Amino acid sequence: MLKSSLVVFALLLSLQSASAADIQEQKFGDWEYRCDDQNCELRQIVRNAKEAPVVQVTLYRGDNQTTQVRVAVPLNVNLRRAAVLAEGEQQQSLAYLFCSSAACVAGGQLSAEMIAAFRAGNEASLNFISVTAGPLRAPISLKGFTAGHRKLLSQ
Repeated sequence: MLKSSLVVFALLLSLQSASAADIQEQKFGDWEYRCDDQNCELRQIVRNAKEAPVVQVTLYRGDNQTTQVRVAVPLNVNLRRAAVLAEGEQQQSLAYLFCSSAACVAGGQLSAEMIAAFRAGNEASLNFISVTAGPLRAPISLKGFTAGHRKLLSQ
């Protein structure tokens, strides 16, 4: 019995190692690219001064080579007012999709104009309204965005 349990355990470990080996991870400036056999994403986690995560921006490829974006923001946001991505004069509203016990998520298709602004810029922002703190702005570094986005679209 012990021998068969050890064989099963060894088999499970080898399967876990094989699946972990199938995950591609790469850093592009301030962006992290991660791809497994089903999903690829480019993301950035914005942290506060105490290094606690505040906002997460995740991009993934949609149908017809479109770039989809999902942003996770803290709870207690005003769900009636969209989250807004901004870079320079370019802005894009993102409707809230749902809230979990950890965060509220907004998203949609990233426009070609916003992608161009991200590629040309140095810093974007995610603007949202907290019910308790009022308007908030989370800076999003665009360092590495162009290379990371190209990699995302190539998958």
